[in-house]
Amino acid sequence: MDYSFHFVDENAQWNPEWGIREKFDGIAFKKLCVVKREKLPTSVVVAIKPWKLQEGEYLYSGGTTRAGISVAVSGAKGRTDEALAEIVLSTVIMLLFLEADQRVKANQMQI
Repeated sequence: MDYSFHFVDENAQWNPEWGIREKFDGIAFKKLCVVKREKLPTSVVVAIKPWKLQEGEYLYSGGTTRAGISVAVSGAKGRTDEALAEIVLSTVIMLLFLEADQRVKANQMQI
């Protein structure tokens, strides 16, 4: 099963000097495609296997994956994007562990 979530604050102020806002959504999606396909963070793909990038993808880092969960971020510089993706990924995994713990406590063992 594949779930996808898109987090954007539509009301946040945007500085035009940052670039075209809509472009960042597309870049994040392309980063996500890379990490899901290659099962590696984007920085690793770019550093050791750039030939694995497909037409339309970027040499930007900003995506990561672990334990079958992938996250991509765009809007800052690549290393910052990837660090934020790691934070989001770790938070999601923590919340999933906490959910599992609650189910065990409630004896809801079947998924």
